[in-house]
Amino acid sequence: AVVSTQSTGKRINLRMYSCSVAIPFPSERHATIAMRSVGADKEPRKSGVTRDMVVCGDTLLVSVSADELRMLRVSIGSVLDLIRLSVDTMELFDCKPPS
Repeated sequence: AVVSTQSTGKRINLRMYSCSVAIPFPSERHATIAMRSVGADKEPRKSGVTRDMVVCGDTLLVSVSADELRMLRVSIGSVLDLIRLSVDTMELFDCKPPS
């Protein structure tokens, strides 16, 4: 729903869009590394986007919400690109737990 404020006449979008993704990894350590890598890149404050991430076992759970569908699409694309980069880096450096 879109409403206008009386004082400014600005239109405010009350609808929130969201997307949640569960990404499996070979281990909890790999999922944690990916989460920390993506978490270093915060969403801009004025973007209307919020991002939450949590590791559950060997799965990274990512939830993104935005007040504009376009911003949700951009944010999810960015998150998935960053996760792909972290996976490529872990594969390149053979990120294995110490024995």
